[in-house]
This record gives sequence, C-alpha cells and structure tokens, in this order.
Amino acid sequence: MGIIYEITVETKSPMILPRKFERRIYTSETRVISGSRIRGSILTYLYEQGVTEVTQQSIKPSIITSPAYLVLNKNAEPAIGHALSFYSKLDEHKRVFSTLNPRNILEKLRTQPWTLYPSTPPKIFGDAKGKVGIVKHAMSLPIAKIDNSWRLIKVELFEIESTAIDKQMGRAHTGMLFGYEALPEGLFFKGYLFDSEMELTDLLKAYGFENMAFETFIGRGSSRGFGRCEVTLRKIKPSYRIDEIKSFIEDTKEGYVVLMAYSPLSVMMQPLQFTPVPKVIDLGDWLGGNGKLVLIKLNGGRYAALGGKTRVESWSLVKNLRRPPVEAAREGSIFVYKVEGDYESVAISLALAEFKGISPLASLGLGIIKILTHDYIGG
Repeated sequence: MGIIYEITVETKSPMILPRKFERRIYTSETRVISGSRIRGSILTYLYEQGVTEVTQQSIKPSIITSPAYLVLNKNAEPAIGHALSFYSKLDEHKRVFSTLNPRNILEKLRTQPWTLYPSTPPKIFGDAKGKVGIVKHAMSLPIAKIDNSWRLIKVELFEIESTAIDKQMGRAHTGMLFGYEALPEGLFFKGYLFDSEMELTDLLKAYGFENMAFETFIGRGSSRGFGRCEVTLRKIKPSYRIDEIKSFIEDTKEGYVVLMAYSPLSVMMQPLQFTPVPKVIDLGDWLGGNGKLVLIKLNGGRYAALGGKTRVESWSLVKNLRRPPVEAAREGSIFVYKVEGDYESVAISLALAEFKGISPLASLGLGIIKILTHDYIGG
C-alpha cells in the first residue's frame, strides 16, 4: 500500500505565498500551502543534501503530497469547511455551523431547487435561523474546535515593501517598488505525504535521514530570508478508515458515498481536457482496486455536486514551460457517488484515495479527497 506520513510545517521567518497581484501588492494565501509546494520543498532539500535519486520524481512521480492547512498548533488535526458550512460576518468569534447530514443529503438534494456551484450561501437548507448578519460560506477555510465550537482560524498578515535592483546601475530600479503580504513566523500547517512505492522511505534510510525534520524554504523571497520553515514527517497508519467507509456505504439505502475535495479536484478526460466534476471514477485505473463510482444524477439534469470552481496553474521543471491551466473543483466541494462493486474493495480504494488521490494528477497536488462518513462540523 505504501507509507503515509503526516507533514507539519512551522514558519521560522515571514512567509510569502503570492496569490494574486493588484495595485503593486502581492496578496498572500493565508489558509494553505499547496501540495505541490510542499512536495517541491522536500525534494529540493533532499537533492541539496546529495540525494540525487529524487530527480526521478519529475519523470515517474511516486511521492504524493496533500495540501497543508493552517492549524492552531503542532498537535492539532487539519480541518476545512465543506460546501455546506457557513459563518456569520458579524460574529466576532467566526463560529462555523453546518447544514450537512451525509446520510440524508440525497433526499434534500432531490426535493430542493439546488444548483451546481452556488455563488451565495443557500437558504433552502434552513438551519441558518438565529444567525446574525450576512451568512458567508466557510468552504475551503481552515477551521479549529475552540471551546466546543468550530471557528475560523484567524491570521494577521503584515506588509513588506521591496524594490527591484538594477544590476547594471547597482541601485534601486525606478518604478519597481512592490508590496508583499506575509505570514508571520510561528504558524503551523499540516498535511499528508503518500510514498506509494516506498522510494522516499528507502532513500531516507540509505542516507541516514530517518529522523525526518529539517529546515527549508517555501514561497517567495528565499534569497532574502523569507519562507524559512521547519518540515517534520511522521509515519501514521489510518487503517480504521476502511471499516468506517464500508459501514457507511452499507447503511445507506442506495449504496452511495459522499466525497469532499481536500485539494483542488480535477481529472483528465482526454489529453489537455480536464473536468472538475468527474461523472465516473474508475477505482482500478489509479488505485488498483475493483469497482467504480458514478456521480448521482438528480431531476432536471442536475448532478449531486455542490461547491465552487478554481483555476490551477503550474510549471514543468522538466520542460521549463508553463503547464496548461486546469479547471478544478475548489477544496471543500462535495460530490455524491453511487458505489458499483464490492463494498469492502471500494472502501479499501477510497481509504487509499484520501492520501493517493483519485488520478495521476495527484502528483501535481490535485484530486486528494476525504470521504464524509459523518458531519465533523455539525456532530
């Protein structure tokens, strides 16, 4: 099955994770370090330590890394809001509430005029009564349980000014003053790494890196000391998930599973053609199992899919070219699939997909999932 590691990232200096550029300011990502960034930082560190075998990962990737989400401390478990979780803008504690019940989600979807990818929080699920102020989506936002309630994790950014240097003149380049939003030091992010062929594990042993804790750089501005962080890997064995998933499928009348995108989710239908809403997931293609998942179709031509879309861009180090942009479902999006095949075999494949992803795009940080057997926010 491979080896699963829990990844903990602690920021040791201000970290710049550019999200977009507007008004001469690079705004920063505050909620997550993408799986591709984490994977790249680990492989770069090992290569700099003389582990040249990691270059094969660019040709035949076997190391898959999930996003690392912001957590309160190094002992906390990562969690994000799903497509049916919300908060009130006027609530100073930013408490998160949920309208999801995985065991009756199909009944609600079939009786309500729900549309795919709603742009505003729904009122059709009710449950928002008594909430003060405008209700906003908590989907994809890091959350933590504080004083018996789930809340958004708050981060205070600060701005750094920087200027480009004219190398010929040896002075600041006129008109090239920029601002960067930066994350403070002392933050923790958590994710997971799946070593599918145990190649990383074997390399760590061969080079004496069994105690896998090291300092590296993530994000922009490493030459100026930004993005210094400590990365720690710890082996875990979440085998109990197989029984949970199988039991859930057996308990549903129609034999379905509720899948949540833990990273941006997309699959390749044809070369350079991607879909954020896979109608069929064959569990044998990538996961080596038996059976498949078929997205449940509702009345009016709708599908049982809720959430949002995002656009993922990346760079190929092998070809030194920008990869084609990928349209993907946002983190926290929810899909309801009919299970076709032996339930135990399907449960084994889905437990693996929580770390290996649902397709080869997982090596780019796409398609890592979670199976919702209960509403972890609502109880």
